[in-house]
Amino acid sequence: MNGFQDCKVYPLGKGTEVFWLNGTLIQVPSQDDFHFDYVLYIPDNIKEQTTLIIEGSNISHSTDNVDVAKESMLKEGLHPNLPIYKIANELGLPVLYPLFPRVYNGEETIYNHMLATNSLMKTTPKIKEYGLERVDLQLLAMFEDAKKRLQTSGIDIDEKFVIDGFSASAKFANRFTILHPEYVKMCIAGGVSGILTLPVKEFCGNNLLWPIGLGNIETLTGDPMNENKIEQFKNIKQVYYMGGEDQNNPFV
Repeated sequence: MNGFQDCKVYPLGKGTEVFWLNGTLIQVPSQDDFHFDYVLYIPDNIKEQTTLIIEGSNISHSTDNVDVAKESMLKEGLHPNLPIYKIANELGLPVLYPLFPRVYNGEETIYNHMLATNSLMKTTPKIKEYGLERVDLQLLAMFEDAKKRLQTSGIDIDEKFVIDGFSASAKFANRFTILHPEYVKMCIAGGVSGILTLPVKEFCGNNLLWPIGLGNIETLTGDPMNENKIEQFKNIKQVYYMGGEDQNNPFV
């Protein structure tokens, strides 16, 4: 497959143990502008002009060993039972799955899987050492990389993508969409558990700090989030859902 000569390629479908997916899983190596590998799922029925789905990483445990964390993420990303791959297989859409690990830095978990405050702060201990600074920007670099590789293989990807997530990665999808609405065609997030980040800076005179709102976002990212960007976010198609019996609410 053109554009993927430096990657590890895992064909799926008839004649393999994974017969329920008809496509290919590809492990793409890290580059200068993103510090971790990502997995690309390409279904056999992909169209020449299509939209990419980005599925946020979500591992339920963290460790202070970066290599162990990276290995856990790789196993999850290459697991053919990942629900998003089955959905993509039915739709004929490619999926990008970033392999950002969840790492404990000795004081706290750098919770990049939900774009928590400490994942955006330059002062978070070991964030640069672990290569986890601004994973939202690293994800955009992965998207551009995947676009170029797919184009080399004769597949044109839309300039905007669908972002999907569940639980922690549901928060990632919501918060990423607020930070970078110009890249998102649609946001789908389930098991959102608690409050979503609101596209406002203050309420009744109170500064709404991230991740409740955007009151301190310029301090965290350097982007003041002007009204035009907030309106872009409001105009994106978004679907949020929560199971009626799901009791997981970290805010209670």
